[in-house]
Amino acid sequence: MRGYWGDVHERAVKEAMHALSIDEGARGVIAIIVAVAVIGITWLAGNATEAGHEFLIKIAVTATIMLLFPGVYMWKFFTIPPKNHDQLINENHALSGQLKPNFCLSFHPEAEGLHHAVVEVTNLATGIVERRFDATYVRVRLKSVSQTTAASCKLYITRLMKESADGISLSEIALPHSLYLKNEQPFDILPNITYTADFLCCASEDNLLKVPECNWPNALKTLLNETGTYHFTITANAGGISASITVAVGWPGQWDKMVARQVLQC
Repeated sequence: MRGYWGDVHERAVKEAMHALSIDEGARGVIAIIVAVAVIGITWLAGNATEAGHEFLIKIAVTATIMLLFPGVYMWKFFTIPPKNHDQLINENHALSGQLKPNFCLSFHPEAEGLHHAVVEVTNLATGIVERRFDATYVRVRLKSVSQTTAASCKLYITRLMKESADGISLSEIALPHSLYLKNEQPFDILPNITYTADFLCCASEDNLLKVPECNWPNALKTLLNETGTYHFTITANAGGISASITVAVGWPGQWDKMVARQVLQC
């Protein structure tokens, strides 16, 4: 069974042969040596025929490669182990990154970030649609960036600020505590699956800006009645990993006229 040094030997032979093909990088030095040898032999040949010159050049190239091969081989043999070590470390880091739970929060207003929907309220007993209205939802996207599930993800509003009328400054809006979203129900973020979470909505039937599925504090009950631009910081925690994003939402006082942009990148 071939061992570690057998693999090093095989790789050294391949790299030495590749280097002596004289096409790039380290092969430039070899090319220079061959050129010098050719010039020298041509000079010694003096008045030899053109065919003789060509023959001498071929001999010089072949002899130079044969003479250089042991040195190139030894050079490769002793430099390959450090390369293997560095390569192994990089592969381990990449594998660890894939196995460790990790995810990203982002906002996409051109896609699902600002979502207009028709909402139907159905009587559970009769199955009849009792009300139908339009609404706009503001939502963030969650996506795994590893191949391991981020378990028991919880979402919060952790900070709220309001822009000044001129858009230059921000004023802090004190929250009594971080506010759970999604009715405090945890969920798993699976690899290769995209999730969304609403943190703001407004319906055409009442035209009131609200935070859905959230126990909104009574102290802030009328806060969002004021028009302006609000900065919501959304934080997700799953598997010991936290990620935050801030989304600025422009509220002009009309349910279908909201605008929004991401302030902080994931």
